Amino acid sequence: LWDEPVALFVTNLSVADVLFGLMLALIGLSDAVFQMQVPRAICVTLQYLVLSSSWALKSAQLIVALDMFLAVVYPLHYHQIMDKWQQPMLVVPWLVMLANLMVGAVCSALQLENSYEYGLTRGWLNEVGEDCRWELCPSVYSFIWEGGLFVVSTITGIIFIYTSVLGIRQRKAIGERGEDGNVNRTFFLRRYKSMKKIVKVITLFIALDIFGAAARISARWIYMPLLTTAIHFIRM
Repeated sequence: LWDEPVALFVTNLSVADVLFGLMLALIGLSDAVFQMQVPRAICVTLQYLVLSSSWALKSAQLIVALDMFLAVVYPLHYHQIMDKWQQPMLVVPWLVMLANLMVGAVCSALQLENSYEYGLTRGWLNEVGEDCRWELCPSVYSFIWEGGLFVVSTITGIIFIYTSVLGIRQRKAIGERGEDGNVNRTFFLRRYKSMKKIVKVITLFIALDIFGAAARISARWIYMPLLTTAIHFIRM
């Protein structure tokens, strides 16, 4: 399928994933370089890069899900649709990342309270950590980020599940009618096989992202640090 748009979408997803990992590594490196405490400006900037790259990653996953949906549900019109939308779909994750960075910059410029301060004023935190953590970002920004992560992950999961169910039904129908040699059916079968491989890998991560985002959002009312940390380490 190297000649199909899905190859570009998966490559885009891989680049976003690698970028996200590099940003996380930079945070770990900053903690090692600044042994006492990472300067807040540097820490918050790194956190914005990490959280924004995660949005690029989730957006790229959504694009892959949409591509699979179009290939399975509209196989006859797939290439016609991709001729028009392939380039915009490749750019969307990086525009989302840029927009997320701009929102973070605005929140910091307004000097909004961070998540640590939010927790201290509401009584579910007793002290502020010294490590470079996302809680140093403005609370409003963190809420927007977590909410967006939850919504996008949920939509992506629904599309993958719906496409998988529909694909299984179509594959069964093709086998029963004996149409495996048909040109259009051959294209569908190729995409169906690639879809099964991709869904198996991505679905687990999407589920963890949904539960992780929900746990962090609910932490504003019910603080569960052990649960959120456990989900984070499983996701890594």
